[in-house]
Amino acid sequence: MILSHTDFDYISSEIKKYKISIDDIRIKSCNYSDVHRYLIAGDIGVINYKKSYSTIGRSPTKMGEYWACGLPVLCEVNTGDVDYFIKKYDNSGYLIDKDSIDSYNMALTEILSHTKNKNELREFAMDCFDLLKGVAIYKIVYDKVLKGKK
Repeated sequence: MILSHTDFDYISSEIKKYKISIDDIRIKSCNYSDVHRYLIAGDIGVINYKKSYSTIGRSPTKMGEYWACGLPVLCEVNTGDVDYFIKKYDNSGYLIDKDSIDSYNMALTEILSHTKNKNELREFAMDCFDLLKGVAIYKIVYDKVLKGKK
């Protein structure tokens, strides 16, 4: 299942390039508020960005969404802080080299061989992406900055 606001015809043409039957794929556009309903039926969340200089500065919030739904992530190396988080939390995701089909195969083999506890992935999401925790951290930083300005 592919959840995307990208044009259906474009996604279909990309799938056909790899000789994958469109009958094996479901492409769905949905509201952001409904995404979690589809994700909980999944096995893995894919984080995929076109490689650019800004990729190294990303922190994909979708990783938190995937973990909150109990899904490990698959992401290309050097995508923001994803490498750090995947290394910090065992079996939370897999880093791939997009230019290596072997990298994909190894990641998929790992995914299928580990039965990750969905609750543990949810805990990872709360540890890293909890909104209230983030607000509290920012408040500490802003308080320190503002104290120095007085």
